[in-house]
Amino acid sequence: MKTIIFTFFLILNAIPLFSQKETITSFQLSHFVEGERLWEMQAEKAEINKITNEIFLKKFLVKFYKNNKPVSSLRANTGKVDGKKKQMEGKDNVQIESLREKTKINTNEVNYLSQEKKIFSSSFVEVKRNETLIKGEGLETTPDLIHISIKQNASSFNPIRKFTIVSEKMDIFQEKGVVEFKNKVKFNKEKFILLTDYLCYDEKEQIAEAKSNAALFLGDVQEGKVKVTAEKIIFYEKEGKVEAKGKVKIEQDKNYAFSEEAYYYAQEEKLILTSGPPVVYQSEDKRKGEYRAEKVIFYLAEKRISFEGNMQGIITYPE
Repeated sequence: MKTIIFTFFLILNAIPLFSQKETITSFQLSHFVEGERLWEMQAEKAEINKITNEIFLKKFLVKFYKNNKPVSSLRANTGKVDGKKKQMEGKDNVQIESLREKTKINTNEVNYLSQEKKIFSSSFVEVKRNETLIKGEGLETTPDLIHISIKQNASSFNPIRKFTIVSEKMDIFQEKGVVEFKNKVKFNKEKFILLTDYLCYDEKEQIAEAKSNAALFLGDVQEGKVKVTAEKIIFYEKEGKVEAKGKVKIEQDKNYAFSEEAYYYAQEEKLILTSGPPVVYQSEDKRKGEYRAEKVIFYLAEKRISFEGNMQGIITYPE
């Protein structure tokens, strides 16, 4: 067994012990910067090329450190340490696992860049976090897995909470317990679908907030959905409630409603409009039937609308 300890990255030509090429079994390698351990490696076999300043690895394990404490591990069947480029590669059944959080990443190839202190991948990625399964293409993460970015075609599925979220990009902030979904976001939760360009999900509070081109679709596809658009739409998972705020617009068949706030209760399949006050029209151009009240309630399952408090109505007869 041979152990190499170096203070910047890898300076093989400063080690006179090796010939130009050498094969070592039970290989160990450590990386320190200013006395701080960043990572340590163990490999079943290492082929060292002193000319190119590279080490080719087979079946290796890397432990990453933060404040001299282990935070994660990386395993791969093959890999390489490149002293000139100051990077480490892992290929074939790559597994990265947090030693603090219940998070595990599987992919086929990764690159660790020493200067950036980050791990990258351009391959398909699978991330398991507690009961949530995340998939996508392309990865960028810190070695401690505190911040994980999925670059393309991201999806998140939670079988316990029964929801699926897909988007072009995803950012996971472990310490905050927050996940951000960006571009073409689709949140599918039992009886509703939420579309937006940006969604922030608070895992601890179980609250999802959409605030860019947000549109909520309620009801059964076969029977026709109710569409709700607003400046901001918030889903309170624990309460089974959705809140829409700012320039709220409701579309249901030939009915169109406008208000400043709306609340949807999933269990009761009830949509309540308040503030504005809410107004309901029987055509999108607002030329037929206008009804106002302090509160308007859409009973989706019963397919009826009720008006409460200071109700006013205008009926337009056809010519």
